[in-house]
Amino acid sequence: MLVREGEFVMGDDTLPDAAPAHSVTLPAYYIDRLEVTNRGYLEYCAHTGHPTPAPPSWEAGYAQQEDYPVVNVSRDDAAGFCRFAGKRLPSEEEWEKAARGSGEPVLLWGNWTLAGLAKQAPSWFPKGSGPEAGVKTAAKAEIWTDAAGFAAAASKLADETAKLQQVAAGGDIEAMRAQARAVGGACNTCHDKYRTAPEPK
Repeated sequence: MLVREGEFVMGDDTLPDAAPAHSVTLPAYYIDRLEVTNRGYLEYCAHTGHPTPAPPSWEAGYAQQEDYPVVNVSRDDAAGFCRFAGKRLPSEEEWEKAARGSGEPVLLWGNWTLAGLAKQAPSWFPKGSGPEAGVKTAAKAEIWTDAAGFAAAASKLADETAKLQQVAAGGDIEAMRAQARAVGGACNTCHDKYRTAPEPK
């Protein structure tokens, strides 16, 4: 995908390891829209004799899931794959701009706040990114055909998660539990309409 030329805010003043926030301007560049899959990486290993990655500790058969993103690879491993594929690794600046866009997301809880993620959700499914593009996804077609409805559901989730952050700051456990249930309800409403049910294992 094309990331257009322009400025973005890199870093975050609330995190010592990411401070200071500062403006960076980059020329236009291309970056893969999806992660490298197990299938793609194992093809690289088969063609070059490069060692296959160790399975992750949480799932012994992870490598057999061909469409899962490859894990347990080093930077050198990734660079080798990129050379094989006729590509290169993005710079730190390129990766961050592609990951966060031109806005200034708040980095507070884990990598992102719940409210921040909910606000961003409508932008995760641009037109042409669904099953018709050959992408396997749990998203229903309604995400694209009812974009306004999906945006409204995401906005509701954002409102409820913002309230949860406010309630949590007050330290009232019962209020936090009640608001967590409200967040779960908003999340379930969105999933029920816009996401396919997972297949039983």
